[in-house]
Amino acid sequence: MNSIGNSSRDSILDDIIFYIDHNYQTNIKLETIAPLFGYNSAYLGKIFSKTVGENFNNYVDSIRIKHAKQLIIENKLKVYEISEAVGYKNVDYFHKKFKKYVGQSPAEYRKLNCVDDVPEEN
Repeated sequence: MNSIGNSSRDSILDDIIFYIDHNYQTNIKLETIAPLFGYNSAYLGKIFSKTVGENFNNYVDSIRIKHAKQLIIENKLKVYEISEAVGYKNVDYFHKKFKKYVGQSPAEYRKLNCVDDVPEEN
């Protein structure tokens, strides 16, 4: 696999990014997906970081937080439900990651970005 040129490696990275974008809500780990693409996880981690500009876990976190921000703005789910929906099983860990990436707690973000502060009633 190492003898394949950069264009193949780039297309595999495109496939991996597509996979992450569509599976971020699952327990996605480099060690789990590397074999799906025919790579050893350490090597894939290196080429991922070099090509994408951030490590695999940070990329997955950033995708999850991007989706969480959208769900918060929609203002229909509670924070713990959003946490689970984007792949964080532990809501405290989600709070920590959200604050790291956004600079605010999910509640602060909702307060500042939602037009309608009252969730719809069912």
